[in-house]
Amino acid sequence: MKTITPVFLLTALALSPAVNPLAGQARQPSTRFAFRTVAQPGTIIGGRTFTRETVIGSATLNDAAEVAFVASEPSPLPIAVFAVFTSRRIVAREGDVIGGKYILLIPPDAILAINNAGQVAYEAWYADTKEMALSGDPSGRAIFVDDHLASDAVFDARGNAAAFVFTDDGRIIFEHQGPASPAPKNGVPARIRLKLPRDSVSVTAGERRPAERKPSAVEHPALAPFPKNHRGQILVPVNFDSGGFLLLLGTPSVR
Repeated sequence: MKTITPVFLLTALALSPAVNPLAGQARQPSTRFAFRTVAQPGTIIGGRTFTRETVIGSATLNDAAEVAFVASEPSPLPIAVFAVFTSRRIVAREGDVIGGKYILLIPPDAILAINNAGQVAYEAWYADTKEMALSGDPSGRAIFVDDHLASDAVFDARGNAAAFVFTDDGRIIFEHQGPASPAPKNGVPARIRLKLPRDSVSVTAGERRPAERKPSAVEHPALAPFPKNHRGQILVPVNFDSGGFLLLLGTPSVR
């Protein structure tokens, strides 16, 4: 696998207080990260080849540095089709039938987790029947683990899906306190109105793409809330406005 050290990310992550709380303090060691590329255009996972049109969304990693992420994949449809990947396999994609449920929509900003056993938990909208799936009529929103339905989604007072802890023995523990709230009644959101990936960075380089095809830009990659594991490794998803993406795994070294 190709190893790269992109200067604009390496410098930012090494020096930013958002990543290095010791930055700026005299006589204290500073953290640097050595990056390697997990995925980029041309990467093949599960027979799918990522292209410059691929958009990466939510991403996460476990303590063994195994990653899981949401990304679009080539499709003859005029809208992007999203799937959940690890660095080795396709976990699920829109259109799959999992646990008897028809997967209608995997949001690009789906809540996502991978445990230390390599199991992947992900959020998706589903339909109970083929007829409902063909009509785009959702039955609900749930948390799936690999190839089975684990739990109906839990919602907070604002109607947002509640975050959860995914244990190494495959249990889903919601952070939401109190009784579960019913799913919002507005159904599957229109794709162009979907919230953009919460952990993804957009880097401007050339002509900008239509707004619905890219994450909101941030002032600097170091300001994004990148996923981390207990070993201090960091996962950096980057979408470029000019096309293409990078998924970078950073391993810390102290100097």
